[in-house]
Amino acid sequence: AGLGSYTNEAGYYGYLPYHSLHTVKVSGSYTVTTGAWNHTVGAVYEFDSGHAWQKRGWVPNYQDYSAMPEGRGTRFMPPVNYFDVHLAENFKWGKAQSAEIAVDIFNVLDLSDPVTYYENDDENFGLTLYRQEPRSIRASLKLNY
Repeated sequence: AGLGSYTNEAGYYGYLPYHSLHTVKVSGSYTVTTGAWNHTVGAVYEFDSGHAWQKRGWVPNYQDYSAMPEGRGTRFMPPVNYFDVHLAENFKWGKAQSAEIAVDIFNVLDLSDPVTYYENDDENFGLTLYRQEPRSIRASLKLNY
């Protein structure tokens, strides 16, 4: 049927793309209030044991790489770690007025592990297609009135 073998668990009924066997997510934040100021620190850590992926074979009648000659999801990518931090200062005045200045730092450790491989069965098979986004910083100002 163009989907690999349906006689074993790794074939037709194998792992779907982006399936992970293990994922751990830990997040938390802490806020300290001093007068009209709130100081907030937050962090998120995620570990992913690696996503499933497969070789895609050519199907001449369909003119596309839609077959899975080794079965669906028979390969797994290396583990990936993510670590993001949030820092914020909130100042309140009046009954409903406040201002918040925040900085979010994504990929604090500046990791660049692969997150997608090239799946088509040609000379590029297995090359890294996408990596983790590089470290980035987002600053924001929010006014409530």
